Amino acid sequence: MSGTGTVNSQSLRLEDSSPFNPDGTRASRADEQPAAAVTPVSALSPSDAGSVNIISDETLVSLQEGCIPHSAVSYDALLKKSIMLLKEKICLEDENKKLRARNESLKQTNKTIRETSVRLHAKAEQEEEYISNTLLKRIQKLKNDKEALALKYEQEEEFLTNDLTRKLSQLQNERDELAGQIEAEQGWVVDTLLVKIRKLEAEISANHAALEQLRREKVDLENALEHEQEALFNTLGKQMDKLEAEKRSLVFVPLIHVGVLTLAMSGYTTRCELMLRICYWAL
Repeated sequence: MSGTGTVNSQSLRLEDSSPFNPDGTRASRADEQPAAAVTPVSALSPSDAGSVNIISDETLVSLQEGCIPHSAVSYDALLKKSIMLLKEKICLEDENKKLRARNESLKQTNKTIRETSVRLHAKAEQEEEYISNTLLKRIQKLKNDKEALALKYEQEEEFLTNDLTRKLSQLQNERDELAGQIEAEQGWVVDTLLVKIRKLEAEISANHAALEQLRREKVDLENALEHEQEALFNTLGKQMDKLEAEKRSLVFVPLIHVGVLTLAMSGYTTRCELMLRICYWAL
């Protein structure tokens, strides 16, 4: 009974492994070709593989569907087939567990990689946003600084222009004022010099007139003095003639001649002075 139950359960499990057509329908019995029993050497031990021929899957399917009688297959072959399939099942389950564990590990790794990628992407976005904001702030600051510098430069330029214009206007006014003062001073100096020149010319003319007057007076005085000297000389000559007549016999005559010579040599060249000295020596 146990062997029959095992075979039936095994045959039921093998229904899903029946062949199908490419369109998804089950193949008919006429299409199925019974194949020779093939023993999977990897699933059997060396002693089993060498002693018993294990039935094929197609034979089991045909047996389950009633295509072949049950007497065509021995119990030992079915048992061996069941043991082989059980071992394959265990191997496949172990492999499935390993694959599932690997799949879970890969899923966890993929999840970790995705989370890391998401974090890195978010971090990259944050850094990019931070860098963008920083650059925008710097650009805005530079723009504001540029505008402030441009405004300051414009204000300084306007201030310097106004200051230079004011100073230039002030210098022009001072120049005009100085030119007016210089012109006025030049006019005053010219007028003063003209007045002084005219005054000096008048003084020179007056001095010339006075000099001419003094010259005429000098000439008149010289003429008058000459007339007086001549009159005095005539008078003295007459007196000398008279005195000569009276004092011819006097011893002073030589002395008088000596005095006359002395006076003549002393530089008394005028007749008046000579006569006066002679009279003095005579007296």
